[in-house]
Amino acid sequence: MISPKHAVSLATTTLAGAILAASFQAPASAYDNPERDNIFRHDKPITGHEIVRAEITLRPNSLVSGEVRCPAGKKVLGGGYHLPGILPNPEVVDDHATDDGRGWLVSIFSPLGSSGGTAIISAQCAFAR
Repeated sequence: MISPKHAVSLATTTLAGAILAASFQAPASAYDNPERDNIFRHDKPITGHEIVRAEITLRPNSLVSGEVRCPAGKKVLGGGYHLPGILPNPEVVDDHATDDGRGWLVSIFSPLGSSGGTAIISAQCAFAR
């Protein structure tokens, strides 16, 4: 049999546990409203993803710029470059989206004594809202 002292202690522990468990439940908020959520969701916000690439030839002691463009109607999501086996390492001067958001631009300075070579520019393109 449980003594009255232990019964009170057990009841207090049980109540404290219930309060603690309730405190970890996420409160209801405006974000739980399904109608509100539909305002920010699109059925397919990005479609037609593809990567477009172009090559530029680097010559020692020269600055070369190149650009790759997304197909008609698509926007650039990101881009970059690859310098396979060119030594010493060229200096990348520009690496960014074009002003109109439809391509990627890279400018590379190849130092004197460089082996030259080919740089690959790439852009990730898609139809985006």
